[in-house]
Amino acid sequence: MRSYFDLIRQYGNSDLLPMHMPGHKRKAGFLGGFGRCDVTETVGTEDLHHPGAFLREAMAEAAALRGSDETYFLVNGSTAGILSAVTAAADPGDSLLLARNCHKSALNAVTIHRLNPVWIVPGKISPLRVDGGVDPADVEAALTKDASIKAALIVSPTYEGVVSDVAAIAEIVHRHNIPLIVDAAHGAHFPFSDGFPADPLRCGADIVIESLHKTLPSLTQTAALHLRGSMIPRDRLRFALQAFQSSSPSHLLLASAVECFRIMETDGARQTERFLRSLTELRNAVKGLGECVLLDKDSAAMTAYDTSKIVLGFRGYSGGALHQALRRDFRVEIEMSAPGYIVAMTTLYDSDEDLFRFGSALKKLRRALPFRGERAFPAVTAELPEKVMLPAEALIRKKETVPLKEAEGRIAGETIYLYPPGSPLAAAGERIGPELISVIRRCEERGFTVRGAEKGRLSVLRDERA
Repeated sequence: MRSYFDLIRQYGNSDLLPMHMPGHKRKAGFLGGFGRCDVTETVGTEDLHHPGAFLREAMAEAAALRGSDETYFLVNGSTAGILSAVTAAADPGDSLLLARNCHKSALNAVTIHRLNPVWIVPGKISPLRVDGGVDPADVEAALTKDASIKAALIVSPTYEGVVSDVAAIAEIVHRHNIPLIVDAAHGAHFPFSDGFPADPLRCGADIVIESLHKTLPSLTQTAALHLRGSMIPRDRLRFALQAFQSSSPSHLLLASAVECFRIMETDGARQTERFLRSLTELRNAVKGLGECVLLDKDSAAMTAYDTSKIVLGFRGYSGGALHQALRRDFRVEIEMSAPGYIVAMTTLYDSDEDLFRFGSALKKLRRALPFRGERAFPAVTAELPEKVMLPAEALIRKKETVPLKEAEGRIAGETIYLYPPGSPLAAAGERIGPELISVIRRCEERGFTVRGAEKGRLSVLRDERA
């Protein structure tokens, strides 16, 4: 696989007078010279939406590496892939089987495409109370009950690394003659070592969307969509990819995606093997910390688990308190904190020294924190709210904002979610109940921001007549 970065760097350093976009004109003083490689579609570069020989070859090689029929580079993140996949898989008015721990982009796709979401709610994994995997039995029950469902979308792995039984779910979904879309934004590294869970594409999914930048060496906003089989209309998918991605894609991002697959093809196995050895040492060290709960397959019932996610809690301490202490005292910035735990993401680009430093920080933090009597970890969960109308209908209704204490019984005017990971606590068009209000208050008390509930106010429909 050749380097697209070499191509655009050669063009950027040429003596061609740029009487075209971008406006910074590749001047050496812009961003310390970084802009020299920020080029547009000209002679010598290519158009993502109508790729020439270089990008066609690069995507074909990525498809061969990943075992897909077709692979598409994404420069608008996995969000563009999810929007495109849903658009291609279902018609307006259809129902979409959707895991409740989906990313907000999936709900946005439902809203834009005027779909009816049919929810599956994963259970909680104790004791940290993270979202579990999707139960294949729940998929079977939902598809048997509702013949209007035309596609299914699940998240595997989750933000916390929990993996569903994709093979079993794919078999069920295909028996009902509908496609399976897997949001694997956090699992782009799975195919490159048997030390990780099985790749959902090889487990039978029709479309798999991966964020390259999350777990592989690639620039932020790069992702890939992998397609297999004939259940997704390819012309519709290509149209959607053009519709949901910029018509002026960054060639730096394209070069990064190409380079990512080149690195993994040529050196990924060796780097991953070294990384997994150090990762095992780190996890073993964390397991020995007093009053610490580390999420792994052995400690919780799940199909499989991505051990590169370090998900842990110290009994008696909120995730926010651990986050602040690690940053303040040890100069460690983690991925996210939830009310009861923290998430740290490791990748093959973490050196042995990096992982050792993180483990040492956790040991020192454990010694510095006094033991507390509180044993339970707080949960961020509520019963599935009543669906009064489709999200698309709620979008166009007139709205008003009301204080949280006055929102009970009203209909949500927009999605309410804790970010990250961006999963809905309530979707637009659902009724706000007392349990949801209690969850929002508990999150705010612990210092977390609930999107859609800023400053103690919620957007609700003004006219609630359905």
